[in-house]
Amino acid sequence: MSYDTARQQHIRWLHKQIEEKMSALTEAEVRVSQLRADIEYFKLMLNIHEKANTDALSQDTSIMLNSDQSSNGESNQSQTNNLIFADNTKYGVGDDNKRSPKEMLRAEFANKTLAEVAEIVLNRRNEALTADEIARAIFITQDNDEYVRARNSLSTELRRGAREGRWQQIGRGSFASTQVAYLRDKNVVTPHFSTNGNRTNN
Repeated sequence: MSYDTARQQHIRWLHKQIEEKMSALTEAEVRVSQLRADIEYFKLMLNIHEKANTDALSQDTSIMLNSDQSSNGESNQSQTNNLIFADNTKYGVGDDNKRSPKEMLRAEFANKTLAEVAEIVLNRRNEALTADEIARAIFITQDNDEYVRARNSLSTELRRGAREGRWQQIGRGSFASTQVAYLRDKNVVTPHFSTNGNRTNN
């Protein structure tokens, strides 16, 4: 074998090594991106469940305190509430004092619009979310009435944002970042769970 032939073979081998390493690097970058997305997802879920746990404890404490009131105290409180309600009705005070959905936002989303907050949450995740899932992640509500009002306002913004192309609507009630479709088109590896609970990549 001549020297020139050996050199050409070595050059081809070097090209092949570069291609293989570049392919391995691309796969590693995809995996890192997926792991980061998973971490953000688990952080978000942890925050939701910790908030739900805190709310449940607070509600239990409130019920226990209320049960200790005497019937006389309850009667007096009822009379006081009736007087307050009458005064509020007389002077037009009531529903106007309800908190707006923007006032129910978590501190990290202060001074942002519902559309801006929704976009932040959707961009953090690589899957479709329902209005309820987003609402639980961004609002701190005092009761079910507040939650329903906040979620309904959010749903309106989500539908409007989808029409404007800020994000996409998946099916009838789920929404996702426009980046999700782009990643899927690029065949990014996404985690799945097998029947035995172990994660596999497709």
